[in-house]
Amino acid sequence: MILALLLVTAEPRLPAANALKNMLLGAGALVSAAGFAVFGPVDWAAVAPLAVGLFAGSTLGPRVTRRLPAGLLRWLVALIGLGLAVRLWVAPGS
Repeated sequence: MILALLLVTAEPRLPAANALKNMLLGAGALVSAAGFAVFGPVDWAAVAPLAVGLFAGSTLGPRVTRRLPAGLLRWLVALIGLGLAVRLWVAPGS
């Protein structure tokens, strides 16, 4: 949803809008992670694999978006979002 909103309001080019989305979500994640680390219980054993996934995705994601055609990428994003919505509707607790 954020990517779609940014494409309509801020940046019409998909790779640039995706980079902007990543920066906005990264800033929010950093603030919330700091809040959890200071004020809540943290399962530190889960932090390392999450960090590896975060850095792998932030490294590979922009490379993929630059190489795929914009139309194909838009369809893939839409289909993955629809698939996630269906999965959450069918099995909301898992």
